[in-house]
Amino acid sequence: MYDIRSFRRLLTKEQVCSVPNYMSFFRFVMIPFIIWFYATERFTVAVILLAVCELTDVLDGLIARKYKMTTELGKVLDPVCDKFMQGALGVCLLLRHSELWFVWAFFGFLVVKELSMLVLGGLAARRTGKMQSARWYGKVSTVALNTSMIVLFLLPDLEPKYILILLCVAAAAMLLSLVLYTRLWISLIRYGEEGAGPEPSAEKTDQDQN
Repeated sequence: MYDIRSFRRLLTKEQVCSVPNYMSFFRFVMIPFIIWFYATERFTVAVILLAVCELTDVLDGLIARKYKMTTELGKVLDPVCDKFMQGALGVCLLLRHSELWFVWAFFGFLVVKELSMLVLGGLAARRTGKMQSARWYGKVSTVALNTSMIVLFLLPDLEPKYILILLCVAAAAMLLSLVLYTRLWISLIRYGEEGAGPEPSAEKTDQDQN
């Protein structure tokens, strides 16, 4: 099980000093800049930063697997970074379209989803003693949300009906991720590591959870 000593082991030099983890740290640093540039209507700069962050999110897993740089810290850091990034995108959306009820509904769903995943993922990690690797549905959710936000960043004055369509697509991917992760984590919480069952190869898409 995870305890204080376990988290201290995550902060050793061997755990921290890796290219994939540096990419996650970079995304953390970029979050306030994305919000700032979007809030000040410098949309092009915000889009560029968001696209670069999305690229690093894809590359860190590829690099970790190819060069065997997977770390337990990375399995914690990457999903936490993704959740902060998604929260920041939700804030940007509210800053621009706070008059639209479905934007508030989407933001509420985003908060509920992330809190649910945080709690269940933490319980599963405590039960098994380790963080779970990413599943394909987690990355699909992240890509769908980030792609929708890139479109909204590029077209800040998009008509509400098109905003609704984009958010529905992102919400559908997020719901799929939430349902499948919930099923996995409940199984792990109830039965331990054997509850996960065999992993299809398509699910091994990253070194860390999203």
